[in-house]
Amino acid sequence: MNKWFIVAIIGVVLLVIGLGLSIYGTDYLGGAVSSTLSSLKSESFSSLPPGKSISIVVPSNTIMLIAYNSTDPINFNSTVTQANGIYLSEIISNTTPSVYSLTNNYTHAVDVKYVAKTIDISKVEIAGIGFIQVFIGLIIAVIAGIIGIISYFRKKRQTGMPPSPPTSPYGP
Repeated sequence: MNKWFIVAIIGVVLLVIGLGLSIYGTDYLGGAVSSTLSSLKSESFSSLPPGKSISIVVPSNTIMLIAYNSTDPINFNSTVTQANGIYLSEIISNTTPSVYSLTNNYTHAVDVKYVAKTIDISKVEIAGIGFIQVFIGLIIAVIAGIIGIISYFRKKRQTGMPPSPPTSPYGP
């Protein structure tokens, strides 16, 4: 067996392992979003007076998912994604705790409900490693496969004939 085919097989193995890790990590993240939205549905609204805010503290070295819903759009000092009246934000805190707030800038009270869920950093890292490993495995498998095929045909061309099939000691 050609050494390049062995390298191609190693690349395919890396590709499969990377796919497994990335699927596991993204499945965890999808489950975290789904459970956060389910928790938000079961929460009840509370009134937020004009000019007041709700503080959300994100501990250091933490990823937190914030989902909220309000009767009027309120200010949140982070990037949010909005769909069907539900606002979703992923907050990453580095070395120091961070404080985020839902602020009512209206002159009337706003009803609001929110859920803050901590996400396991190691599973996010697993998803990232999986995606990187998929690309590395794909590159190794494709390059080694191409080189293996080229070397096979070069060997075939040098001898002038294709490799002969194995013979059986028992006859044709």
